[in-house]
Amino acid sequence: MLAIPQSVASQPPAPDIPLAIVGEFRSRGHIEDYLARVVGELRQADRGDDGLDQGDVDFAVARRVAVTRAGQIQRILPMDLDGDLRITRAEIGESIGADSDPEIDEATRDRRIEHRLSPLDIDGDGAITLPEAAATARQQAWEQRFAALLALDPDRNGRLTASEMRLLAEKAFHTVDADGDGTTSETELKAIEPLVRENRMTWQAEICSLPPVPAGAMLIAFGGYESRTISPVQIPSNDPREKTRLVEVAIEPGEQPLYLVLTSYETTLWRLSGATARVSHVVATSYRAGRGGISAVGVTGVPERKISIARAGCPNYFSSTTEEEALRTRASIRFSLKRDPDAMFADYSTDRVSLPSGAIAADPDD
Repeated sequence: MLAIPQSVASQPPAPDIPLAIVGEFRSRGHIEDYLARVVGELRQADRGDDGLDQGDVDFAVARRVAVTRAGQIQRILPMDLDGDLRITRAEIGESIGADSDPEIDEATRDRRIEHRLSPLDIDGDGAITLPEAAATARQQAWEQRFAALLALDPDRNGRLTASEMRLLAEKAFHTVDADGDGTTSETELKAIEPLVRENRMTWQAEICSLPPVPAGAMLIAFGGYESRTISPVQIPSNDPREKTRLVEVAIEPGEQPLYLVLTSYETTLWRLSGATARVSHVVATSYRAGRGGISAVGVTGVPERKISIARAGCPNYFSSTTEEEALRTRASIRFSLKRDPDAMFADYSTDRVSLPSGAIAADPDD
């Protein structure tokens, strides 16, 4: 069994080093440069030059979402050869043909077309429209840094000023600058390496549209790359060569409701059994995508109303609780569900897992 101990996994960053400004430290960086970067970023988001407030945060998030949508559309428009703002399978094929090795075989060409078409073709009509492209744009947590900064507002008046930010940044810098020479050395930065890593993965996390966790439910996340068991039911994905894997999920007896987030790389069928009445909801995701960018996964053993098949990779899979990807998945769940998981378990190749204990068996018969 692999798990993140809760006492460590949810331990917040040191209070004098806010996670939102950890990323601004540099090797052999001077305090003046650090302060300029931190305060300068706040000033860029502070539209009224009166301090960062919730309106500034909301605008920063909305603008990033709009830019992401526009980028998604911009990526597909070069394939709109007839200018009707609708990209067909044939147009994708022509574009791939123009950009590919002329010796490419037909099967490879068809896979590449499907790889481009399937994630964005929500209605499955063989073409991508601009609204479909916009709807499949992903939202990362990058702009949530400003919400994290606003939460540091020392006087709690709902406005973080540049002078307040400067004092917070100075305190953080002096905490890292152990010898007080005004410059951060490699050795000093090594002491905050875990925070730097968490900072990087946190703001790269994707925000997913997930049903809320009921009050009193235990939130459990499980991650795996694949199962060695082939499912008797095959789920379509953007790579038809890959077989659907089967993972048995044994729900152990207990009174507390369970909200499960089940993630995998491969196309996976999650088969729940046991005390399934205590399962309040299951969110299943895979890195491999099906039609319209939805995860190529399935869930059995609980009523359909308790199942959500999320977008591919949202939250993303993790196959070890000690790898960086687990930090990103944790952050994604935190931003999406407004709380951290109560427990995270993972195994690279899992055939059977028991929850909520997290006991893992490599063979379903074990």
